[in-house]
Amino acid sequence: MNLRHNLIGCALAATIVASIPSPASATANCNCASTESATELGGTVTEAAFYSVQLLNQGGGNYNVHVYDATYDAAAFGRIQVTNCQTGDVILDQTFDSSIGNYTTPGSIDVPVVIAVPAFQVTLTTRSIRFVALFGNDQVYLGNPPTSQLNTQTRCYVSCDCTTFASASVLGGTVAEAAFYSVQLLNQGGGNYNVHVYDATYDAAAFGRIKVTDCQTGDVIVDQAFDSSIGNYTTPGSIDVPVVITAQFFTVELTTQEYSASSLFFGNDQVYLGNPPTSQLNTQIRCYEPVIRRSPSSR
Repeated sequence: MNLRHNLIGCALAATIVASIPSPASATANCNCASTESATELGGTVTEAAFYSVQLLNQGGGNYNVHVYDATYDAAAFGRIQVTNCQTGDVILDQTFDSSIGNYTTPGSIDVPVVIAVPAFQVTLTTRSIRFVALFGNDQVYLGNPPTSQLNTQTRCYVSCDCTTFASASVLGGTVAEAAFYSVQLLNQGGGNYNVHVYDATYDAAAFGRIKVTDCQTGDVIVDQAFDSSIGNYTTPGSIDVPVVITAQFFTVELTTQEYSASSLFFGNDQVYLGNPPTSQLNTQIRCYEPVIRRSPSSR
């Protein structure tokens, strides 16, 4: 029978092993080969013989560390270290020994952890006769030969709340306008962008807004609102606002509201909202990066 020990919090103190070798010290730069969205840490609990450590994103900054032990190897262990990339502070550094379970009676433990920072670095380490480390459901397996190898890997993540990151190249295109109020973000190359606002309404309450945030630092790059004084139904008007975005990962939030209809343009991708009902708030957030990330299989 598979015996699981659903232990949390201070009950894990018995599994700490002081003699485990430490991974390299984390720095505020968190220099990983690639940086990914923390949404990629989502998935389901996964276990693999004979020892595994998994970090799983449960949403809202809540994560779970799942450790599975099915080995008689007394020297087996696992470790997780999570570091704030912006400050270098260690959010979690927990080590686990081989007393959780064994080959005959496998066992597991779960450790809840809150990661509420824009960017963080995760180092997972395991060692047993055979063993794995898991980032979400992405398995990093290391087995024989030789026996008892040290399996360790470091990855970096950003906490922008998007399912996927698109290449910023999709923000390219041509100036677009749509009745009766529209806001467009347009990529002009080399980190240069243009915000184009079009106003063709008599609605005095109409407005638009753009907010761009750096995912890795949480810094707001631009947050600008526009009113209904740019033009009107008889004499439409428009303005252009240049913006420089050099962040590696960033979110774009576009918002419009107008009595009859309004549009958001991410490049030339239009998000239209019209009647009924009147004066709806048209808003959407998308995440971007300058270059498409590598797939997990190419790490």
